Amino acid sequence: MKTLLKLFAIAGMSIAVTTAANAIELTCSKPTIYVGQQSKNANDTVVQVDVRHTSAGWQVHHRLGGGLIAEREHQYTIQDLSNQIQKAWKGSSNKYPGFWMIGEIQRNKANQLIYLERLYGPYNDLRMHAATACIEQVAVRSQPAQPPVSPSPPASLTKRDSVPINVISGRAVTLNVSVGQHTVTMMLDTGASTTAITDEFANALVRDGHARWSGERKYQMADGFVISAPTLVINEVRLGTHVVHNVEASVTNGTLMLLGFSVVDQIGPFMINTRTRELIFETPTVNNLSADAAS
Repeated sequence: MKTLLKLFAIAGMSIAVTTAANAIELTCSKPTIYVGQQSKNANDTVVQVDVRHTSAGWQVHHRLGGGLIAEREHQYTIQDLSNQIQKAWKGSSNKYPGFWMIGEIQRNKANQLIYLERLYGPYNDLRMHAATACIEQVAVRSQPAQPPVSPSPPASLTKRDSVPINVISGRAVTLNVSVGQHTVTMMLDTGASTTAITDEFANALVRDGHARWSGERKYQMADGFVISAPTLVINEVRLGTHVVHNVEASVTNGTLMLLGFSVVDQIGPFMINTRTRELIFETPTVNNLSADAAS
């Protein structure tokens, strides 16, 4: 408690964070959690936080020990609260109704940059409070050297194809996913390891023989909050020409359905192009491997 009070005292004396062109990019260490619980699983533990704020908005990426990245701009509908005095954001959870978060960059008395986050529940009760020390990344611009002349690269051993996506207000990505005999719209959540579907849709899949119940399990949110939810295994999920079998999904009471990182990652390396509105895959073509076999 003394440490927490000291942190608030130092943060309360913070000065304005200003950088060239009103942009800031930080690399932050493993957070210290003062309120809430961190996962005991090393794969789910945040080991680094990358923070970027420009006139276009916020990007806050929590890197987990298992290699996944939790992206706050996809988890929350972010409102930029920044001005000449403060660098801060506030956002409501896209997955858990009633939950909201505040993130803020500050400087302490020693002029050290600190990034803080606070998660509040439906009754404005503080569920999580964490802080991490940061260093600012300064881009070094120089004239690019002329590349040496090299032989033509060998023919590509990968097949490149894409699935159309929709970009929602520059903050979220949705796409059409075939599940059993149904085609539904889901939000792509690269920060979630598990897919989430509605209770009504889950019952329909089980009734039609396209999924089976697998009990109830606990899920760890990136911000340390643990929830318990029913789970089922979906026989087949299809993205374009790609098929992924035996997909585990949690069941929620809301209306939003999420496509987790694990599904798209099973298909192969991928990237999201919000300009061309595509989810792009690169899958092996060696030995005539098909996308279905790769999944």
